[in-house]
Amino acid sequence: MPKRPLAHLLERAGRSCIYRNQQRTAALLDLNYYLPCRVAASTGQDGTAAPRTIAVIGLGRTIGGDFLSSEDVELLESLASYIGIALQNARLYASLQDKIGDSSA
Repeated sequence: MPKRPLAHLLERAGRSCIYRNQQRTAALLDLNYYLPCRVAASTGQDGTAAPRTIAVIGLGRTIGGDFLSSEDVELLESLASYIGIALQNARLYASLQDKIGDSSA
């Protein structure tokens, strides 16, 4: 049985399972593109840092039913990187807010 594209991407990103209802939702939406939102991981003991996927954006065809052009995909991949950074910053901000709340209580 061939792997579904989203499940394969998540497996490569370190998430070995995706819930069945999420797979059904992706199938109903007819998503054709899956763009990972990656951020730099903390540096390992060997001094290297591999990017870490924190979200995946699923996209379908255009309103006219056409597939995206390579230029469109390239632009969206670039935006996905910025979205990954924004998500990471939001998580860090929330973490700091929690710490501030804990220390003032």
